[in-house]
Amino acid sequence: MLVSGVLASAPQQKTALAGRVVNGVTHEPVRGAIVTMRVPLDGPFSESEVGFLTGADGRFNFTDPPRRSIEVSVAKVGWVRPAGHEEARVVDLANQTSPITDLELDLWPEARLEGRAFEPSGHPARRVDLRIRRDGKAVAILAPRTDDEGFFSVGGLQPGKYELDGLDPSGSVSLAVGQVRDDLVVRIAAAGLVPPPTPGLLFELPNPQSANISGVVVDPAGVPVRGAHVMAFSASRGAGMAELTTSSGRFQLEITPYAIDHCDCGVREDNVNLYAEPAARSRRPGDGAPASLAFVQMPADLPPAAVFHVRMGQQIENMIVTIGRGSTITGRVTDAFGDPVTADVWAVQSSRGTDGLTQVFVDSTSTDSLGRYRIAGLREGSYQILAKPGDYPSDLRAVDASGVHRRIAFLDTYFPNGQGLSAALPVFVGSDSLVASVDVHVAATPVNSIEVRAVAARAISDVRLAIRPVEDPDASWRTLPWDIRRDDGVAVIDRIPAGRYTIAAWANVTDPDNSRPSVLRGLVEVSSDGLTPHPANVRLEAGATLSGHVVFDGARVVPGPRVFVRLTPITASAAPPTWGSIAQPDAAGDVTMTDIAPGQYRLESAASTWLLRAATLAGRDVLDAAIEFSSGVDYGDLVLTYTDRAATIAGAVTGRGSKSARVLIFPTDRRLWTNANRVQVLSISAGRYESWPLLAGDYFVVAVESADTADLPRLLDWGAGVAARVSVAEGGRREQNLVAR
Repeated sequence: MLVSGVLASAPQQKTALAGRVVNGVTHEPVRGAIVTMRVPLDGPFSESEVGFLTGADGRFNFTDPPRRSIEVSVAKVGWVRPAGHEEARVVDLANQTSPITDLELDLWPEARLEGRAFEPSGHPARRVDLRIRRDGKAVAILAPRTDDEGFFSVGGLQPGKYELDGLDPSGSVSLAVGQVRDDLVVRIAAAGLVPPPTPGLLFELPNPQSANISGVVVDPAGVPVRGAHVMAFSASRGAGMAELTTSSGRFQLEITPYAIDHCDCGVREDNVNLYAEPAARSRRPGDGAPASLAFVQMPADLPPAAVFHVRMGQQIENMIVTIGRGSTITGRVTDAFGDPVTADVWAVQSSRGTDGLTQVFVDSTSTDSLGRYRIAGLREGSYQILAKPGDYPSDLRAVDASGVHRRIAFLDTYFPNGQGLSAALPVFVGSDSLVASVDVHVAATPVNSIEVRAVAARAISDVRLAIRPVEDPDASWRTLPWDIRRDDGVAVIDRIPAGRYTIAAWANVTDPDNSRPSVLRGLVEVSSDGLTPHPANVRLEAGATLSGHVVFDGARVVPGPRVFVRLTPITASAAPPTWGSIAQPDAAGDVTMTDIAPGQYRLESAASTWLLRAATLAGRDVLDAAIEFSSGVDYGDLVLTYTDRAATIAGAVTGRGSKSARVLIFPTDRRLWTNANRVQVLSISAGRYESWPLLAGDYFVVAVESADTADLPRLLDWGAGVAARVSVAEGGRREQNLVAR
């Protein structure tokens, strides 16, 4: 509930709460401060709040606040409340007979401590938590962690005497108002270097049924890397194992049978991809390339490789994994005044595939009280930098240039100052390089709400919503939380700037005969001026039904229920990704998909080691074609034919750039390029490549040095002019050696 809901029940007599925010030392106005008014509501743990952003004059003005006791507080990044002052001031408006226009709130410039920490060996103390005490008392919320170079920074400090364990030479430092000490040196005792925690993905005791890989992670100088993230991924199954290195750089990975055989197909060996990163990040297969691909030195009895063969029960010891520092992007996040903004900052990589744009959120960090950020350990490549502001009231007001009160918000912003991915300026980083001054400017944007009502011919429940801007073709759908509906059933999508939007709605409905619940869906396009609330009605309709059966054309035993059939929207902007459908055939091979939303879809299917060779719907070939569904229509006679006679293309890759090259395999028929399953981008291991299972046909095959797949359609268009043409029969294998271009 917003304060506006409280104001409706306030007495008719007007009042006001206004004043200014000042520097507690100089008494000059403080611009860009957030003044928050909190209003207690009926019920336990219930309150409403509204914020006001001060302008250059430092003033704030809450018009017609409720006549009751309220709390007023003020905050600004890089500033602190004076020592001994209460965090919030209580103002009793219940008996106020005249407006309050001169309430003064003060802030002090923050003090800061910055420096560098070292281990007893003299090397930088990486990712170590430092203990800070003020006037003999622990400051728990201000315990900084050193970065990969041992640097630390902590702001938001009030005047006082601060103690740091290991601070050279005296162990303490005194700070005045706004003072910055950036020359501190901390010597960490050996006892303070506690090994980082393990993610908990491994068994506590070695399992004789598992493979065990152990070794040490070092930097290019041979120094062990503490807290590095070591990962091993099954090449065929995608399951991953991960561990953080100890203070001596050691790691041990246990690869369980389940990791490479979670479908219980009897597989007990597999190729394993080994990666390492200098920072402990959580990553899953498919999240994108690791930040720093390791050079792996295998034991003397095994060939050198980052991809190697593992058998269950095998012990591989004494691996030496060398990782580089990776590249770094630094900058600041600031507002219209050039003052710091609190934000989470993401390094994002985008790739345009044949079926649309894909975003990978590679790594993130938070700004400090100066608005600075630093993202380290990045691989060479292009990134978009995204700032996601935080710590602001959801209902924030300000006075615009014409003196009118507006609702505003600090919205997610790409470098340098765009609110959509299409406005993002890519930042390229080379190998082991630093790109500085990548500054993101976040503007206070006028916003308002869209009030959505879902309409259906049948009783519905559990209405869900998603929204995306129409003008940005690269924007993804944003699914909204459950708790945005009012008591009258209208869902309020808040903090919407001016623009055109597509809103998707879906809801559950139970059939009258109490059979299984079904889903109704609908789309509507609306426009918002960002200044006034906008109503929108979405009509929900029943989906389509698709039915058919599967056929296996092969020499082996039919895999039965391990077949999955999926329908995916033909373009990401057409419908939310959750609108796709997935089903499994029953024991007789019959498959049925229900509640398919109207629109165009691509058919995909996975069947363990089997390959989908043909797909027909009412006799029409839909293996690579889009299928268009209409509301409430039943589509039958789908036939899916699988084969176990997949084709393979493999060979050696030579040339000066072969070590970093990628191999592209794609059909010579350009009409098939829109099907992402038809295009393969392969890595090279030990100078060779090998395709994933292929259908019989004609293909282009080319090795591209340092292939940038950020715009795959353009890369395919170029590759078609220089690639080798290879024809392969069903179940056949063709050797095609390549020279990296």
